[in-house]
Amino acid sequence: MKKPFLSDVSIIFSGQLIAGGAAFIYTVITARLLGIEDYGLFQSLFALYGICSLFSNPLYLSVVHGVGVSPPEFRAEATGQFIKVASIFAGMIAVGLIIISPKLIGVLHMNSLLPIWIVAILLITRAWLTTIYGSIQGQNQHGLFSVSKIAEALICLIIGTMFLVLGGRTVGAIFGYFWGMVLPIFYFVFIKRIFIIRKGFDRIKVEFGNIAKILIAFGVLTMIDNLPILIGRSKLSPEESGLFGALFNLRNILFPFAFAVAVPFYTHSLNGNQQPSIFKKALLLVSGLGVGFVCAGILFPKFLISTIYGRTFVEASQYMAIYGVSLWLEMILIVLIFYRLAQKKINSWILPLPIFIFIPCLFFSHLNIGQLMISQIVASIIYVLIFSANSLFDRS
Repeated sequence: MKKPFLSDVSIIFSGQLIAGGAAFIYTVITARLLGIEDYGLFQSLFALYGICSLFSNPLYLSVVHGVGVSPPEFRAEATGQFIKVASIFAGMIAVGLIIISPKLIGVLHMNSLLPIWIVAILLITRAWLTTIYGSIQGQNQHGLFSVSKIAEALICLIIGTMFLVLGGRTVGAIFGYFWGMVLPIFYFVFIKRIFIIRKGFDRIKVEFGNIAKILIAFGVLTMIDNLPILIGRSKLSPEESGLFGALFNLRNILFPFAFAVAVPFYTHSLNGNQQPSIFKKALLLVSGLGVGFVCAGILFPKFLISTIYGRTFVEASQYMAIYGVSLWLEMILIVLIFYRLAQKKINSWILPLPIFIFIPCLFFSHLNIGQLMISQIVASIIYVLIFSANSLFDRS
């Protein structure tokens, strides 16, 4: 008997709650030990990491589907073939990032290439762990997935804090994420033996046709999410960049819960399980998160920002409510994208349109945080309208 949608959500949601708590503590520690300017650089590097790993979500969804539909005796082999694809994608992007890293020093106002090189390494470790997580969820092992996410967050917290205390600064903070990924990978590869590497891609070649549409759909959302922080790093003052980086990091508190709703929704939708009903439930759940965050940003923003980041970041509180609107729209988009993917109805040619909203920002000599957020909200609204229009067109 299939598990009900809300049961699967509750399992993943509980895991994300604990992992999110560990991530929250790590955010508190990094903000206080790095200071406002270095924290802005830290978040800018993760925005760069987010854009460069835009292949991650398409890969993840392909693995969930590809492993899920494979016979049990072939799932390890299918996972191994996805690992090869992940390594190729991530390796190519990592090499490209290393090649252009000298150009990025000026854009990000850095003094060393080392942080960018570490980000390049993270692309490879993330590709492997994303594939492993997709394989686990494709087999409906949501409990194991939740435990793994908790372990990843706790390892990052412990090792990253150690590096920061020892004076590692931005590089030390990033190394926490590296070890948080490497140790779970070691467990799944050498102890759990979750995949088998063999020649060819015969078990997963049917998924290749889906990757392009998934890549475009989530790639645009990734750009909407991450481009403003990179533009802000080059256009804002170091202090303003740090404030914007603090706001940008808040998405790491909400987005895991949005995906905890969206992924079970996607797997149930693929099986034709009460699609209209669970679509409404998914939208209500993420909207509850979004509205709650916006209300918190209106009622007690200074308390939240100072509690999370310290008093030096308190000026960011004036933007918290408006940034909450942006996060709310992005969480709705996560559900909409999963919904359209489950229906196999993605009209990819018009999807990149919202990215053009950010082009004028590149030519302004000076920007402020509010202008960047408005651009982000407008881009998100356009993206929501595109998906909504597609759904209405299908019904007509």
